[in-house]
Amino acid sequence: APAAAPTVMEARETERALAAAVSRLPKTLGEVYRLRASGLSYEEMADVLAVPLGTVKSRMHQMVSELRKEMHAWTAQE
Repeated sequence: APAAAPTVMEARETERALAAAVSRLPKTLGEVYRLRASGLSYEEMADVLAVPLGTVKSRMHQMVSELRKEMHAWTAQE
């Protein structure tokens, strides 16, 4: 059977868990999270941060990996 759609309360709990996980990211990874969430492209992020495009890609990969680990641990607690 398909999974039930999350309730509003479950969605808010997930948002809070994600916000908490983002707040624990190292500064450089938190920056790329916020810039990407604001809609910037990788190239625009590189310009804003004054770093090479490869650095942005590396930080994005690290950030996603860290958040995935944190959120996996959070869902395992449920």
